Amino acid sequence: MIDAERAGIYLKRIREHNAAMAHGRSVEQRAEAHFALGETVARIVEFLNRDLTSHHGELGLANTMIVHELKAQGIELTMWPEAMRYKSYVKPFERYVALLPEGPRRAEALFRIFQGRFYDSFIYDPLQPIDLDWLDLVVRIKQEEAFLERYPDFRNREEVHFILAADYVRAARQALGANSRMTYAARAQVMLQEFLTAYPNSLRATAAQMLLESLPSIE
Repeated sequence: MIDAERAGIYLKRIREHNAAMAHGRSVEQRAEAHFALGETVARIVEFLNRDLTSHHGELGLANTMIVHELKAQGIELTMWPEAMRYKSYVKPFERYVALLPEGPRRAEALFRIFQGRFYDSFIYDPLQPIDLDWLDLVVRIKQEEAFLERYPDFRNREEVHFILAADYVRAARQALGANSRMTYAARAQVMLQEFLTAYPNSLRATAAQMLLESLPSIE
């Protein structure tokens, strides 16, 4: 958990990142500051969510102070009461990619974006997404496909593979036309089978198997 001393350390980092973003002499420096901000806020969100879990949806004093101070610095976190947690804050990573489309941290920034938007799209079950727009889902799938093709050795490739497979299953369930449903279902089946073969000991293997078993019910 975050005590007052650690809260001060994190908030100091936030101020330093904001200063570097505003006054960096080069695009690279400003982009790096955005990425560093994203990492720091992500760490803070982890602490906040642990605090919420351990205190049944209520924040402690130090964490409440952090949320208010972040808001004062233009970083407004989104509380998700139904899920009893804060949503991911991916804006700094999006800004990094916008500033440096071919930057050295592009893959990591995109991963943080994919990860955040996927886990923020459902509470318990990825097959019961909250307000998932069809066109947005199609765009996500294309981005995730391109990522896996471009970064075959990325350190968290397993998780991106799983997210893409889950998005294929979602698309198969949401598509309106029979041909479209069959196309996405077939692709989902291939992706899930490849996942189970490539990562048989993964903590996500059980979830992947459940997603695979959900496909025959799609008509």
